[in-house]
Amino acid sequence: MLIRMTPEQISEYWEQLEFAIAESLPPTVGESHDKMNNILMALLESRMQAWASYSLKESSAKVSGFVITQVMDDTASKTRSLLIYCLYGYEEVDKKEWMEGLQALRKYKESVGCRRIIAYSNIDNIISLVKRLGGNTDYTFLYFE
Repeated sequence: MLIRMTPEQISEYWEQLEFAIAESLPPTVGESHDKMNNILMALLESRMQAWASYSLKESSAKVSGFVITQVMDDTASKTRSLLIYCLYGYEEVDKKEWMEGLQALRKYKESVGCRRIIAYSNIDNIISLVKRLGGNTDYTFLYFE
């Protein structure tokens, strides 16, 4: 199950979130000594969203990973997209959990006026899963230092 975290929860779980974010930063992020503080401020101010993926085991919740999202506006085309900024899992997630999480993100996408969900990944299993779920993986992210 995927739920959006409140600012209070973000503060409480920042140590775990910070680790997950650092391990899964997208290729668009440059090196800056204060990047993690900037991300934390964006999360606390709701310019970015933190989501916890969890499962219920024997009447207790176990966090299986985190998702960080951000609404992206393409001002030229007037298109809004929900970017999966970071995705981090502590363990392998089954297809049912992926589908539940994707459904939660789709509902959020609609509620904030986004047309699509976008992401970057270099992990073959994620790319394969997106293909199996009907997503488009045709483009390759390119950049120069």
